[in-house]
Amino acid sequence: YNLLKTGGQFTDDNIILMIADDIPCDGRNPHKNAIYPEYARTGAGNSVYNADVEVDYRGTDVTVENFLRVLVGRHEKGETPSRMLDLTPDTNLVVFLTGHGGDSFFKFQDGEELMTQDITDAFQQMHRIGRYNEMLFIADTCQAFTLNPTEFKVLSDITALPNVMTVASSLQGQNSYAHHSDPEIGQSVVDRYTYNFVENLKNLAMRQPDSQVDMSSALWRSMEQTSVKTAWVDALPRKKLGADVGWTDKGCSRPMKDIPLCDFLCDKEQQDFAASRSGS
Repeated sequence: YNLLKTGGQFTDDNIILMIADDIPCDGRNPHKNAIYPEYARTGAGNSVYNADVEVDYRGTDVTVENFLRVLVGRHEKGETPSRMLDLTPDTNLVVFLTGHGGDSFFKFQDGEELMTQDITDAFQQMHRIGRYNEMLFIADTCQAFTLNPTEFKVLSDITALPNVMTVASSLQGQNSYAHHSDPEIGQSVVDRYTYNFVENLKNLAMRQPDSQVDMSSALWRSMEQTSVKTAWVDALPRKKLGADVGWTDKGCSRPMKDIPLCDFLCDKEQQDFAASRSGS
């Protein structure tokens, strides 16, 4: 979420954020109204949660039904517009899932499960009604690649779901691990796959000439210079994750190795606006 806002320059109108647990207000969290992925006790860390974070669905609103409604755009009457996504046939969409899962399922609230077939069916509906141009589906969970919506066992005809690429933090039978725990709360606070992806991007951005002056622009340029496959697959080896990254771009008009990360994680409209303001 923070990478999309700072590096990609997206506004909250283009992001739907679902958080199942109210971590900032949980009694076990000694840092109220904050979520620190690291360095909380030393004061050197940065909270990823603050007053600028717009949570669209939280707690009991985070359900399989609501997740699927957001994707296909079929909401109940009277739904708040800010909890909807305005998608078109020109939209490049990222769908990111992180949490607990297993072979062909992802858990919501420990009470229900999103199945691979549910994801495939929703994505097919989106294709039929023109709600995406290209889609990057990211799963960070145990046995994550079993959620692949273009797997033959759930989709016999790849032409029915074109231009959907999948990256996943683990293969069938593999666990996906946390990066580290916070001793103050006794909980794991960030997963290895997501953590290393973000850290790799930050390290690339720090090598940009003006990173000390404008980190946002440095992140943007780093995402322009890095392909989807490099960032989400090649730069995340088993020795860092403890599992193998699964990926596929089967049925896509462009291979992942040729797609700049910025095509998904940067708001090109904001880029065009900035360019027109500067007269370039």
